[in-house]
Amino acid sequence: MSLRKQLIRLAHAHPEMREHLLPLIHSTPAVTASSSRLAVTDETTRFTDWVMLNLKDHPWSEREMQKYLETVLRQDPTPYVKVEKRGPAVEVGDLLIPKPDKAPPQNQDMAEQFKYLPCTVEKVEHDSVLVKFQNGQTARFFGTATGASTGLYRFSEKAEYSEASTAKKLFECIYFSKPAEVEPYRKHVVQQYIERGADRGEDRQGPYYSGYIINFKYTKDGNVIFTMNAQQRPYPVTISPNVGSLLYLGEMRKRPNWESDYTKDIAEVTAG
Repeated sequence: MSLRKQLIRLAHAHPEMREHLLPLIHSTPAVTASSSRLAVTDETTRFTDWVMLNLKDHPWSEREMQKYLETVLRQDPTPYVKVEKRGPAVEVGDLLIPKPDKAPPQNQDMAEQFKYLPCTVEKVEHDSVLVKFQNGQTARFFGTATGASTGLYRFSEKAEYSEASTAKKLFECIYFSKPAEVEPYRKHVVQQYIERGADRGEDRQGPYYSGYIINFKYTKDGNVIFTMNAQQRPYPVTISPNVGSLLYLGEMRKRPNWESDYTKDIAEVTAG
């Protein structure tokens, strides 16, 4: 565990020490996904397009996902454990993250400027909170609670890979959090090929995730989900076939033989 992570945990466990620990936390370097985000390769872009052209109508079922992960992880989903969650009220020392797509109008510009960057609450006033980011910059967000009233959400630093019992193999998946997003995305893929051909140099990472699985478990409602430390996101991503559309899941470097079909697919699209 990194020194910074130990300091953060100590601050959470001992609120009376926060004012003394915060300067140390801010001055200690942190490795986050936002600073080490990996670009999606051209090959992965083409693979994502192949999935969209061939598998959009065949999403994985929850049972299919569960059986697959039980086999490759060699374990069953862990039982649901009730966790006491913090309330929405913000306190000094809280770790938060701005989400511009969920911020109210008065905070949208600030949330966009610092989107998905972890920050620590420095001061709570009657109508706003002052937060400090890891690069030393500060910002004010109106509102004093997490959620839609501020666009600030609680943040937990990504789990150390070595701490997760499932973190033994790298996986990749193509997942849409809302099933309705699949068809428009596929139309976009096809349209781009028709208009500009294959060499369009676009980033197609939207539904693509790769990384270690840090949770494979049952939810309170009895559903089975897994959570991935996605390299393409600054926060863990939870995958649920009962909520979204999981079009592909597999171990890294173990993709099916897709290239020859991909070439035929593109020829058909551009010819049409």
